[in-house]
Amino acid sequence: MIKKLKNKIVIIELIFAIATAVALMNTEGSTVKFVDINGYEAFYYIAHETVHCLTWDNGDYLFEFDFAGIDYETGIKIAESIRKV
Repeated sequence: MIKKLKNKIVIIELIFAIATAVALMNTEGSTVKFVDINGYEAFYYIAHETVHCLTWDNGDYLFEFDFAGIDYETGIKIAESIRKV
């Protein structure tokens, strides 16, 4: 069971070749839309009524960015700030 998150941010980065075999998303009962994150198409939905979920890949990595307790616009700005170092 997933507990409802409050004021949490989770960022997961996976190697794309491995991630494609294990990536699972529970979108049951969610409204799904696609948004742009730095030129990449991201899959966006709200899980468990409180957790915003963004998933996208850049060809090398699969990113999953989950956030709660912050608004959508702020979450998008944080996702767009993710950079390779």
